[in-house]
Amino acid sequence: VKYYKDVIPDPLANIPEPTTAGLANFGNKNITANTTLSPGVYGDITISKAKGAATGPTVTLMPGIYYLANGGSLVLQAGSIVGNGVMFYDDTGGDSFLNKAAGIVNITPPTPLTGGVWPTGTDCTTYNGISVWIPRDVVKEVHVESTQNLTMPGTWYAQMGEYDIRPDGAATVFNIGNYICAQAEWCQGFSSGKSDGKLNINPLTAAP
Repeated sequence: VKYYKDVIPDPLANIPEPTTAGLANFGNKNITANTTLSPGVYGDITISKAKGAATGPTVTLMPGIYYLANGGSLVLQAGSIVGNGVMFYDDTGGDSFLNKAAGIVNITPPTPLTGGVWPTGTDCTTYNGISVWIPRDVVKEVHVESTQNLTMPGTWYAQMGEYDIRPDGAATVFNIGNYICAQAEWCQGFSSGKSDGKLNINPLTAAP
């Protein structure tokens, strides 16, 4: 264990905290069929397999910010989530962002060319390369755990928070860009079938 005496400055400190200004509010979504979602404010987004269906749905996210409001969640029980130019803002206040997921995630972060819908006064360039943002004043631990492959190759940002990332299953692969947070745990609780997958980190795909 290595302890640092000096505080490391936040390299994203100059980027404005996202707000709901100008965003449509879509409330809760319980999805069991192929669906396309638009950027905006959401409560609970639950993706699951329809009764009698062989597989879960594919949920496609249009470019922009997906603001998960207080008390909300992103639950992936089956199927997949895909999208380009997407950033999640996790204001749920709990540990309910892809916690114990059981579906495929393949989402690229915004770039200056992806466009999309963003809070008033900002655009895709503002949040270039950021995949997940936890409010700066929130001190919490977020467990992103899945039995399926996950690709979110931007920065995972939580100035005062903690990410606990767990790819479950030896064949499970997580691809991310980098992380900026107060604390981090990777593959904690390693055992057969638990946190025993592969985690790839490539800062070249993250926020510059």
